[in-house]
Amino acid sequence: MPPSKNAKFIVTELQMPEFQQSIDAEYSKFAKRILWLDDQVVEGAFHMNTAWYLKAGPTREMEPHVHDTDEIIGFFGSDPENPWDLGGEVEIYLEDERHTITRSAMI
Repeated sequence: MPPSKNAKFIVTELQMPEFQQSIDAEYSKFAKRILWLDDQVVEGAFHMNTAWYLKAGPTREMEPHVHDTDEIIGFFGSDPENPWDLGGEVEIYLEDERHTITRSAMI
């Protein structure tokens, strides 16, 4: 099978930047990072990260805001012990390429 032109747009592994890893020990006391997407993971991508918040964490007040950006499609498993296991399959076409996803993913 020839190499896929669009597989690079499917992110199924956590690829957190080094600066973020330094604070992850504190963050992991109340949340579990699942996936991270930015220009370093997929060239041209805007920043998006996902996490499961398993315990109450610090509360921060945020002003209402909007973003004028593209859309990301996400599929996430529901097993707290293995959040990368999708527990099923998603078939999606990117242009004319069929992709079968079995792990938590952002596209």
